[in-house]
Order: sequence, then structure tokens, then C-alpha cells
Amino acid sequence: VLPVAASTEAYFRQHVVVFDQPVGEGFLDPGRLSTGAAGVLPSPEALSRMRAVASGVREVLLVDARVDKSLRAFVADAIARASRITDTRERIKLLGELVSERLGGVSSSILEDCEEELAALMRDKDSPIVKLGDVNFGVCRHRALLFKVLCDALGLSCALVRGNFGGAQGAGAHAWNVVHVYGSTYVVDVMHRPGEIYAPDD
Repeated sequence: VLPVAASTEAYFRQHVVVFDQPVGEGFLDPGRLSTGAAGVLPSPEALSRMRAVASGVREVLLVDARVDKSLRAFVADAIARASRITDTRERIKLLGELVSERLGGVSSSILEDCEEELAALMRDKDSPIVKLGDVNFGVCRHRALLFKVLCDALGLSCALVRGNFGGAQGAGAHAWNVVHVYGSTYVVDVMHRPGEIYAPDD
């Protein structure tokens, strides 16, 4: 069993991976679990034993390029493409577009496509642990995580945030990114506004 990244615990407990903390190899995201002891992150072994399809527990996302050939190839390609751009803002926009394209683009059926694919992946492996690189149809949690992975690889200042869309009384759970660009802070929402960066109050 590979060691779990320190960012796993931070994201599970605080719902944020901060700017100066990379996701790191071995990152696991089981979501906001409703099973087990409150506030206790299950071990990787316990997570792998969950039968997500039967129990209704969502997938456990794994970020680890050491064992994820598809993720490794995508990150390498994104780095090569983004390295040709010198302006940080334009780099970030490109990364948002690449993530959106990689995870199903803008589609009215993206949620249904995502759920169907994840169910098949978990069923085929008889495990809820899904490598990020195996996901082809992703919603906000997959997109925000992949965007953070790319920013980490390029040395861009980026945080991964999980919360509620529109605030505590918003439309529902959501994940997004916050970036630092030329001394200012911007939001990146690869689910709803791929290829854009905007002010937090926009």
C-alpha cells in the first residue's frame, strides 16, 4: 500500500488544500463521508474494502501518477502546452480548458455520464477507489482536483476548495479552485465557467 499524501487529511477535515500545499502522490478523496466515526478519516485499507456500488458510498478518488499512466501522460502534455505561454493568467485559462475537455466538456448529460462511468469503474475493480486518470466524465470534484494537480505541476499558486455553491444556503455541494495571479486572488470554476478566472465577488 502506497503512503497517503498529507493533503488527504487536510482536505477531509478542513475541505481545503491550501496554496502552498501540493496535492501530492497518494492523495485520496472519499468525499464527505457519512459512515464511520465522525471526523475520522478511514485508512486506505478500510476505504478499499467499502463496496460503494452496493452501499451508496461515492467513489474514492486517487491521485498518484506513480500508478496512474493516464494521469501521468495528461499532466505531461498539459505542462508542455502551458509552458509555451508566458502570461500566468493565460496559462491558468488554458489549464481550465484542458481540464474541461479531458473530463467531458460542457454537456447537459455530464452528471449522468459521470455517474454511469464511475459505477462501471467501481464494479469492474470491485473497489470504490478510482484513479483520477481513469475518469473521462467528471463533475466539479474531479475537475477542481485535476486543475489543482496541473497547477502544482507547473508551480502555480492554487488552492482546492470544497463547500456549498452560492454559500452555506446555496444550491448544493461544490468544489472549485482559488488562484493567486499577479498579487490578486481569483476564482476558477472548471465546472461552470471553464477557461475563465474571476474575482471572488463576481
